[in-house]
Amino acid sequence: MTAAEEILDQMAYLVDELEAQQAVLSLIPAPVWDARPPSDPQTLGEMYRGMLERECTENRVALGLPSVTLPAWDTHHELLAAIAEKRAATVESLRTGGLPEDFERAGYAITQQDADTLRDVGVRLNETSLGPPRVKQEG
Repeated sequence: MTAAEEILDQMAYLVDELEAQQAVLSLIPAPVWDARPPSDPQTLGEMYRGMLERECTENRVALGLPSVTLPAWDTHHELLAAIAEKRAATVESLRTGGLPEDFERAGYAITQQDADTLRDVGVRLNETSLGPPRVKQEG
């Protein structure tokens, strides 16, 4: 498998990750979804909306594809489904239409941004259920 194929597979993995997160979303109360902690500039909803906006515009342009219309959504589940749908369409376009010359650079940057966002979401969910990390003092 080439590096480009591995990056394309990693881009496609986001769809599976978002589908797995659907079960967790039903456990998050609305106030937590829209809460803006003092330590973070974004709410959970804004993190996911940012992913969708990037997938419809920046990511596609970086990959030599035209931007697409940002879809409407009413629920958190629809938002994650929209991100997954747009990513699946982007990956399919690349698989059928060929990869741009600088795909490895652009695709890698996209996967790193995905990882950063998903890590931030995970940290937020952990802090929501456990509170901020605490360091145990010895002595």
